Amino acid sequence: MKKRKESSQQIFDFYIERGIDAVRAKDAKTLYRLLKEAVEDFNNVPIYDKEYSKVGLIGEIFVKYNNYAQSNISEWLRSRNVEVSTPPLLDFLMQFFVNSKVNVENGLSEETIFSKTLKPLIWWYINSKVKRSEMILSKFKFYEPSESIYAKAEAASEVLDLSNQFGEGWLIPGEIAHYARKGVNKVVCLQPFGCIANHIVAKGVEKRIKEIYPNMNILYLDIDGGIAEVNLQNRLHFMI
Repeated sequence: MKKRKESSQQIFDFYIERGIDAVRAKDAKTLYRLLKEAVEDFNNVPIYDKEYSKVGLIGEIFVKYNNYAQSNISEWLRSRNVEVSTPPLLDFLMQFFVNSKVNVENGLSEETIFSKTLKPLIWWYINSKVKRSEMILSKFKFYEPSESIYAKAEAASEVLDLSNQFGEGWLIPGEIAHYARKGVNKVVCLQPFGCIANHIVAKGVEKRIKEIYPNMNILYLDIDGGIAEVNLQNRLHFMI
């Protein structure tokens, strides 16, 4: 089959549009079907058989996932033959289970009998859905298994106390550690200009991260509505 530029992007857009419709209709069955079909279609895309450098993209939840908010950094990196890896959005929600446990242990909150009973049930329910999705995704030829939020929390606890929960909090060092363990030693950390919580944690953990993972290269980028894209791209050039 002939290799065509942007073939993967076209497939991605196709399934995202249909996935949005399924989410709005609260149709989980259709979502699983679409995921299975997407894996098959992506597996059939002709590719160049060569290694690409990989960059982990972490930071504030909005700029991390929204192309417009991040000044199209992800697209720019891909145009330079860089594979961009972003942590799953679910991690931001799943940190609740770690945070609630840590806050009880540190005396910051009390756990009721109701929440103590209900949380394991919610955890089981969510993970049953995650396992079903992972089973489908495992058929993808470039599949990489996800990592438990508790594993990321354990790695983050070597860097800072897990009571640091404002903004992305301990998720930032947890995600950096996740990439380091996978052999990805380049990470771009995005944060909106003026997001104090993210600035303090992200830049505050750099020295400790370097001690644990000396090969890790972290680039911090502040996204401001008035910043020129070329300024961001110039800094990214030095990394890649």
